[in-house]
Amino acid sequence: MKQSIITILILISPVCFAQIPKDFPVVDESNLPDAKFKPSRHYTGESLFGYMDGGAELYREYGITDAVITELDFQK
Repeated sequence: MKQSIITILILISPVCFAQIPKDFPVVDESNLPDAKFKPSRHYTGESLFGYMDGGAELYREYGITDAVITELDFQK
């Protein structure tokens, strides 16, 4: 029983680290207070290929592995 709990905790722990790093550049409400933001989406690895429809290869060649997509409405 104890081994099962330890195994489950080990398998779940990577999920806790699947967050955006604190130094990752993201545009948010503090940058554009008058804008209306939609929820951000975070893409990594293979999901980046799905988002860019095959265009991620060029970005991956330059070492880009993550992307945060933030859509917003902003009018003057």
